[in-house]
Amino acid sequence: MNECPYCQSNTRQNKAGHTQSGSQRYRCMHCQRKYTPEPKLHGYPKSMHQQAVAMYVDGLNLRRIARHLK
Repeated sequence: MNECPYCQSNTRQNKAGHTQSGSQRYRCMHCQRKYTPEPKLHGYPKSMHQQAVAMYVDGLNLRRIARHLK
C-alpha cells in the first residue's frame, strides 16, 4: 500500500487516473490530495537533446536533425 507524501497516511489510497506520461495517480482518502508515487520521465534523453542542439549549431535544419535522430 502506498503512503501519502502529504499526510503520511496509508489507510486508503484510491487510483485516480494516469499522468500524461502514463504514471498511475492516486488520491489519498484522508487528505483528498492526488499524488504520483513513481513518476515516469517523459521526453527524450538528455544525450539526444544535446546531440540535436550540436547538430543545429553545426547548421543542419530541423527536418534533417529529426530524420537523423529517428
